[in-house]
Amino acid sequence: GLSTIRNSIVTKQLLYQRTLFPLYAPFIPESRKQHLTDLLINSDGSAVYVEIGMSAGKVKLPVLFRYCPLCMNELHQEYGEFAWLRRWLVPGYQVCHIHGCELCDSILPLRSTHRHEYLAACPQYCEKFAVNTNHNSKLALLSSSIMELLATTESKSPTYHQWTLFYRALAAEAGMQNGIQV
Repeated sequence: GLSTIRNSIVTKQLLYQRTLFPLYAPFIPESRKQHLTDLLINSDGSAVYVEIGMSAGKVKLPVLFRYCPLCMNELHQEYGEFAWLRRWLVPGYQVCHIHGCELCDSILPLRSTHRHEYLAACPQYCEKFAVNTNHNSKLALLSSSIMELLATTESKSPTYHQWTLFYRALAAEAGMQNGIQV
């Protein structure tokens, strides 16, 4: 009844606000997205990596936990402790969209044999606190775009045809089309 609906809403909020699912959801057809949502909510979620093509894809998760040293300091000042932020786990997010500095690698592997072990974000794992400002505007733009995707809420996914039309319009706008060919 009502508690099941409430639990479903809370679970989907967690899925969209605390995981990397919003990065993939808009690019997956609606029926598959609903199937993946059910898998994530009702199972351990391990099959999802295979189903979205992440296992076979060229874009891989970072090898180590990463962090922005300035964000880490702010977290410590505001909350009295450090934390891992989900944006730091995203492939391509290499420059902090807030501070414009490069992310640092911790000494902790992202994929550990002890994958259920809690690994706190703390100075003993985050040895580098040097701030390297990155002036690469493409990386900063990519980080900002990633943040836009992470901020998306549950919505109906565009179809592959709609994505094709969108990409063709982008190519035409950039002057990269020869007829319908890119």
